[in-house]
Amino acid sequence: MATQIAPEEYARLQSWFQAVDTDRSGSVSAKELQVALAKEYCSIHFFIMNMRNIFVQNDVRRTSSLSPAELQHALTAAGFTVGAPTF
Repeated sequence: MATQIAPEEYARLQSWFQAVDTDRSGSVSAKELQVALAKEYCSIHFFIMNMRNIFVQNDVRRTSSLSPAELQHALTAAGFTVGAPTF
């Protein structure tokens, strides 16, 4: 059974495909896919390391565990909007 893709999801996938298909051949070669995945890996790795550094900086008690207040401050420092009722 085929699953329908929402128009906005289809547009996002089409945009990703066009960005990866650098030679505009209409297909993604193994090399193009490798380059795209390497870039994606680097982006994810950078995000994880950045979040880790923010968490370490906000662990003011140096317990390797963030209190709710420390976590809220860390997430805010990372650019997320977190309301007080979340904690």
